[in-house]
Amino acid sequence: MTTLNDQLKLAAATADLSPEAAQLLQDFFLKLATPQQKDQLDAWLNQSEANSHFFDLLLEINREGTGAATLQVLNQYKRKPKRKVNWVKRILLYLLYAFLVLSAVDAFLPTGPFKQWWRGKSLAEITWTRTTLSTQEQSKTIYLSDSTLVELMPHSTLIYPEELNPRERLVILKGSARFIVRKQPGEPFKIEGSKTFASTLEGEFFYKQLGEEQASLSTSRGYVSFGYDSFNIWGVEAGQRALWLPGMISLETPIEE
Repeated sequence: MTTLNDQLKLAAATADLSPEAAQLLQDFFLKLATPQQKDQLDAWLNQSEANSHFFDLLLEINREGTGAATLQVLNQYKRKPKRKVNWVKRILLYLLYAFLVLSAVDAFLPTGPFKQWWRGKSLAEITWTRTTLSTQEQSKTIYLSDSTLVELMPHSTLIYPEELNPRERLVILKGSARFIVRKQPGEPFKIEGSKTFASTLEGEFFYKQLGEEQASLSTSRGYVSFGYDSFNIWGVEAGQRALWLPGMISLETPIEE
């Protein structure tokens, strides 16, 4: 013969007994329910016949007071079941987070160490500081990481990161050099001289500095911005040369060398 307690356990399996619903029922039968909880309980009862049937059994069993059997059943459903850990998904998420963190760090470091590692360099081979290239009597030609070609003239120095940051493709020039810049996603290619600066999305130009008091920029292809502060910037087009003297910049067309 099926007892009321057995019927209660069977009814609990068909009712919508979430941890929240089990808590509402327990508070109700322990006479702890607030008016708001009673309204929530009424809404829960109206959701299905299984819920209403389970509640009717509870009323019958606890007619003379809330018994231990009721509390035992409700406590089972109050405990939220432990979710199974999907280790594959968790590992993939950790790898994604690590990649995002490393990419963010890489964006702020001028040398791009993460990109160097991604391209196959070991930790011992990664350059953590900027590279300095200087010439003596002979010029030197190098390619930067964004495929920009630099012909560094004699007695000149170029300071640059191993991996150019797309957010700030910046190099420092002391002396003179010829640049061939290829268009790349991100910020324009920028050169800081001793007293002047230049930037371009794409182009070919010759940047020449004579000590601290004179500099010139001759453009053979593309459009190059050339200036000495944020308020004094000139656009130099192909076939033009800009000459800087302290406090002024003049344009020459055609180039007169």
